[in-house]
Amino acid sequence: VKINTSKPEEENWTVIIPEKKDVLESVRFVAGKMVLTYMTDAHSKTEVYSYDGTFDHEVQLPGIGTVGAFSGKKDESIAYYSYTSYNTPGEIYKYDFATKQSTLHFRPEVKFNPDDFEVKQEFYASKDGTKIPMFIVHKKGLELNGNNPTLLYAYGGFNISQKPAFSAARIAFIEQGGILAV
Repeated sequence: VKINTSKPEEENWTVIIPEKKDVLESVRFVAGKMVLTYMTDAHSKTEVYSYDGTFDHEVQLPGIGTVGAFSGKKDESIAYYSYTSYNTPGEIYKYDFATKQSTLHFRPEVKFNPDDFEVKQEFYASKDGTKIPMFIVHKKGLELNGNNPTLLYAYGGFNISQKPAFSAARIAFIEQGGILAV
């Protein structure tokens, strides 16, 4: 909302970007735009808007993961953001608002190839019919036949979501043919 501090009463507020079902996690002013990061189905989605609230574009992220807030200057067209997922330790990406492209800026040195793993999201219905997001992580090419060792983690209280995050211990389990389901 936009609020005139001379007339701060709620009836004088102007909605710039309406509320939506996704959880708004951060707003940053970069490159003459507003960069909004939402949590949607327990992972990050980033959208870019003009100052008047007009949608510009969605930032294409490296995968299904968690984004740290964008950092950059209001008058420059480059920003940086962090990204992590179940198969990706914290990486830093450079985002160019002119080309609308992300490029890898920094990746920690790791002893595995993140591209050897698949992260996907599926949904299942809870007892009351609520659609529950579930992440499934495994090595690419693994036959999902019901015989694989599986680590299932679930939590459903206090409006706390388990967003994608990297764990070396879980990668070691998945490298050995295990499946992670969160």
